[in-house]
Amino acid sequence: MTPRDRRLPSAILVSALGFACLDAPTGPPPDRERDVTNGLGSSAINVAALAPGDELRIEFRSDGCFHHVRFTLRLQRDSLGARILVDGLEGNLAPGWHFDSEARIDLKALDRLDNLLHFYRTNHLSGCTTVDSVAVMVRRSSAVTRESFVDGSCGTYEDERLLRIPTLFPAVRDSQ
Repeated sequence: MTPRDRRLPSAILVSALGFACLDAPTGPPPDRERDVTNGLGSSAINVAALAPGDELRIEFRSDGCFHHVRFTLRLQRDSLGARILVDGLEGNLAPGWHFDSEARIDLKALDRLDNLLHFYRTNHLSGCTTVDSVAVMVRRSSAVTRESFVDGSCGTYEDERLLRIPTLFPAVRDSQ
């Protein structure tokens, strides 16, 4: 068997996996579902402008060829940035790993989260087998502002100015 013959089966496997991903669930069309409303008229959510004590809720779901994850984040604004709590985490994490359920982010990270929301509002590309669905809600007194997005572009992986939601809770190895 020549070295080229030994590579052939792995090339077939990679091709088969690629075709399997073409049938990955894509959810709603990637041209963005937007519901930006509150009792006072339409406005976009600005995370960095939230006042201390305001709470932002993010429902996040990501599906791709090799992963599925869903969770809800509660971001509680304070003077140094924000405290983030995760609720209802579901996903296919490898055995021996877990997600922390609480984190902190600084003011610079809040700006990067705003950059991410701007990306979702303006990016209309698709074609990636990973599809992220994001619903964001801010409640202030009696006013509620909501936005929702579906992104099938994989564009969030390429821009360091964006704070990708899954990176808020990196997987950590269980203590042994």
